[in-house]
Amino acid sequence: LVGRQEQLTRLQSIWQQARHGDTQVVLLQGEAGIGKSRLVHAFRQQIAGQPHVVRVLHCSAESAQSPWQPVLALLANQFGFTPGDSPRARTRKLADHVAAAHPAGVQEAVGLLRELYALPPTDSHPPPAAAKALQRHRVTALLGALLRQPAGGLPLVLVTEDLHWADASTLELLQSLAGPQARGALMAVFTARPGFALP
Repeated sequence: LVGRQEQLTRLQSIWQQARHGDTQVVLLQGEAGIGKSRLVHAFRQQIAGQPHVVRVLHCSAESAQSPWQPVLALLANQFGFTPGDSPRARTRKLADHVAAAHPAGVQEAVGLLRELYALPPTDSHPPPAAAKALQRHRVTALLGALLRQPAGGLPLVLVTEDLHWADASTLELLQSLAGPQARGALMAVFTARPGFALP
């Protein structure tokens, strides 16, 4: 990373503000292949010895029209989903995770997640009855809480790769986590192609 030391120093300075409770947002912008992801990787290596949690979202052209897809892919790993899981097994895994990580409103949370992952309803977790607009708001709040909650009070570094491919729902969620009204020890690091503007 020849010539990147100044950028790494700047990221370190921003990180110091974020880890002490002042939410920070960084947009690394440039053409494909110039080293945006390598810069993020080098930064993560530099802070590896400091208490924090990292969450990495990957946006892609293939999922640009799929609501919350980068977040759902990350959470699927946290839930422990595997390709051979039956719908019932997946429902059980996400229910167990939510019960431990998001105990308030477990039934509603599982119902919302079950719909997002296209899992059939169960007697214990019926489909949510809320209107679509309210349900969308609740999904955004739930996914945001699940992204934040595993940090357990530690500063959170939220990396989103290729933000220019993000769907509208993911952008809305990221805005709620790291927008102007956001508070808390969070550093959001976004990578994007030229021409992209944060909402």
